[in-house]
Amino acid sequence: FSSAVLLGGCVSPSFYTVNEYQKHRQQDLIIPQKPFAVRVEADFSRKGQALPAANGEQAAAVEKALTNTRIAIPYAHAENAIKITADNISDLKQALNKGFATGLTLGMAGNRVQDYYQFTCHYLNKNQALYSIQYNHALITAIGNVAPPSDSTVQSNPKTAFASITKDIVINCLVDLQKNGFLLPTLGK
Repeated sequence: FSSAVLLGGCVSPSFYTVNEYQKHRQQDLIIPQKPFAVRVEADFSRKGQALPAANGEQAAAVEKALTNTRIAIPYAHAENAIKITADNISDLKQALNKGFATGLTLGMAGNRVQDYYQFTCHYLNKNQALYSIQYNHALITAIGNVAPPSDSTVQSNPKTAFASITKDIVINCLVDLQKNGFLLPTLGK
């Protein structure tokens, strides 16, 4: 996360997720009597460069969000899979410059840095893609004397912010999958 660059100074940052990217809500889901078993796959990258060290945290966030929806549960040997890829496409140089400027003024000149993410959700049967869709999302780090961003939700730290973003993406993906005929309850059962 490029917002972590700002954390080195003595000014406490605040973290926000941007609400406009939450396309669907949990109540939009059609809950089956028994959740579907799916493999969970996750990949994280920064500007297209793979960051395998972040894949575990990404997979854990996807699994938690998926389980909480009651649509599907992670099962390592399932035939079908949900694969979520995340690419942090933020400008790290811009984050460094803003963080440096805020530090020079001891936080009196506040700044916001926005981490932009592109997510792709794939629904796979074995390794064949049955459905794929892209979503955008963002995390805002505010530091120093700056008003909170509008239409956002405050988060306690970067990890919970990213987990919240992942939850939004999983719900968006599942609703869109159901709208396209996947992971729907069987009628009459």
